[in-house]
Amino acid sequence: MRRSSFIDRLATELLAVRVGAVAMVAIDGVDAAGKTTLAHELAAAVEARGRPVVQIGFDAFHRSAAIRHRRGRESGEGYYRDTFDLERFAEFVLTPALSKPPRVRPACHDLERDQAIKPAWQPLAGNTVVLVEGVFLHRPELRDAWHFSVFLQTRFEVTVPRGVLRDGGDAGRVRARYERRYVAGQRLYLAECQLERIADWVVDHDDPQDVHIRSRAEREELA
Repeated sequence: MRRSSFIDRLATELLAVRVGAVAMVAIDGVDAAGKTTLAHELAAAVEARGRPVVQIGFDAFHRSAAIRHRRGRESGEGYYRDTFDLERFAEFVLTPALSKPPRVRPACHDLERDQAIKPAWQPLAGNTVVLVEGVFLHRPELRDAWHFSVFLQTRFEVTVPRGVLRDGGDAGRVRARYERRYVAGQRLYLAECQLERIADWVVDHDDPQDVHIRSRAEREELA
């Protein structure tokens, strides 16, 4: 499926999600799968059809470096289990987005300064789609939070070179860090969380310009 058709179909799907004042939507995938780019394109498509969107990056919910690296700076298990502040994410996003009046704080941590932050509340208009993009969004603590979810299934042979190019610096060192920490943590996540069973859409995303969608109903029919 061409990119434009994919964005159009996904936007149509989100416009149909009616669960009250706010719809919570997850765009999940391994590092460098294309989550942020998709979130931007999708938000523009949904807003163009008249429904407000608030984008939130899960990367804005890191824990402090001392906690993130307590198992070692290159620990894959540490990346999966210790990187993100799930408690603040619930406090700042998941609970208040579905409260009255709906609102969110879009971040809890300044990664560059390694400091906790508490931004002002951002009120949500009626019928808003809260579009969250990031890794590990289908982990057990979060999987019930979403009214609709997408997993971008992308091979590490594709994502690691993308990530190395994006991050810059010494390519050999960056690649080694990706493989030891990020890929190892993501393999642990994929093994534990069975994305094929729980995501509403699994999208083959090796080539963002030529994708294949497998909905939950389609996957269950083939099982």
